[in-house]
Amino acid sequence: MKNLIFLLFLSVTAYAQTTGYKSWNPAAGDIYALEGQGWKNVESFFDRLPVPAKQTVRKEVWALSKNSAGMQLHFVTNAREVRIKYGVAGSHEMRHMPATGVSGVDLYFSGENNRMQRLRPVYSFGDTVQYLYSHLETAERYQYTLYLPLYNSVNWMEISVPEDSYFEPLPIRSKPIVVYGTSIAQGGCASRPGLGWTNILSRMTNKPLINLAFSGNGKMEPELVDLLAELDASLFIIDCLPNLTGEADLSTKINYVVNTLQRQRPGVPVLFADHCGMPVANDNGGNEKIMMLNRQQKSIVDSLIQKGKKNLYYLTQNEIGLTENDIVDYVHPNDIGMMRYAEAYYRRIKEITE
Repeated sequence: MKNLIFLLFLSVTAYAQTTGYKSWNPAAGDIYALEGQGWKNVESFFDRLPVPAKQTVRKEVWALSKNSAGMQLHFVTNAREVRIKYGVAGSHEMRHMPATGVSGVDLYFSGENNRMQRLRPVYSFGDTVQYLYSHLETAERYQYTLYLPLYNSVNWMEISVPEDSYFEPLPIRSKPIVVYGTSIAQGGCASRPGLGWTNILSRMTNKPLINLAFSGNGKMEPELVDLLAELDASLFIIDCLPNLTGEADLSTKINYVVNTLQRQRPGVPVLFADHCGMPVANDNGGNEKIMMLNRQQKSIVDSLIQKGKKNLYYLTQNEIGLTENDIVDYVHPNDIGMMRYAEAYYRRIKEITE
């Protein structure tokens, strides 16, 4: 019954938009405002990889690059309410991750002391996904950040505010942190987009962040590393070990990452991360293998530093610190685990940049 009332409400308010609301289509606006996208030459507006990559990366990576993980829209408005409508290409939810994280959006605003605060929505998932944010502050023009779905592909989007409201999209910020990783970095299994650890980290550092994490496919492949090197980053994060547990030639991969990034982006720090481990009692020997993998990667990075490579850094499993209460299944963080990830990266990044 509640869903029926909500849908009727949305039908009425959607009709009202023709006379009392103005709408912004991010894909058609004069200002390019899609932060978290590394390239503009894309097949579809919300894609994460450029068109030429379709010929070089594996088809699984290309398919996942259609997901809008890590992408944000920033705008300023004094509107009393914000309405968001969009369409997605895939299923709304997964068995271990809710629709609000897979396919939802998340709206924050910069409030008192510029602290980012989340806003409570009313939402509905259907052929069109609809989010309504009402009873917003109108005393002044506030800056808003809209986080896009973590595990779905956005086909189109429309953001509407009352016609007499001020509304201005903001251009993207420069020098992003670039993350290359696995399902964990893509956002699995946060309950909503703002709680993916890369999005938390973006808020903590007040820096733009490009999420190039691909579920099950963060394998430190040369084709992806070459793409990373095209980006004018402030920091590269390489968090791929959860997808490399069976990798025999890790040294070759790590050397290619370091040599390629440092040749094309000299002076830009590269931060490698341990596998976070599986904090479960019945790990079936998996944690022993993970510890060996972590030691192997750490040894390779340490050896490169000893040979004179500069600007290489490391984040250990202990520093990430996941516990049995921080995961959904065996390894994917819940919201608490995502916060642990973000805090661990934030501490290390502060050490790098200070």
